[in-house]
Amino acid sequence: MTHFTSNQLHKYIFDGSGGSSELYVKSIINNFKHFGPGLVSNFHVYGDFLETNVHHHHGLPNFDDFKGLHSMVIVGWKQETIQEKEKIFLLMQNWWKSKQFVEMDSEYYDACSPVCCFITTQQDAIPKQFCFHSGVLHKLSGVDVGEKLDETII
Repeated sequence: MTHFTSNQLHKYIFDGSGGSSELYVKSIINNFKHFGPGLVSNFHVYGDFLETNVHHHHGLPNFDDFKGLHSMVIVGWKQETIQEKEKIFLLMQNWWKSKQFVEMDSEYYDACSPVCCFITTQQDAIPKQFCFHSGVLHKLSGVDVGEKLDETII
């Protein structure tokens, strides 16, 4: 498993330190192709993130409105040129029924201090000891602070 704190991930991708940012982004794409998405945990949730009608989070969150911690999965990314500057956006899969996918820019992602992990061994099938149900949205109480705060968003 490859493990990066948000600061390490930011340095690799955006600051050009700790190795080539371009090569690291290519390794993320390669990981998606071969090993699947990256698990984001310890994501700091602020009040703006709880707004179910907002699915794009850019810039900085309102740090005065901390709500708790959350986990999601990075399922994609894109790069765009905005005002002659390259910006990276991440597509996250969320567990909340009313907000299943979220786009965030690198600034918002980094400000929420997440930890991102990728499984780097090939997974050909779901192991038999794991129960799974295709197409079922699970609602688990107490999974993280966000769901405890407002049951209407899941």
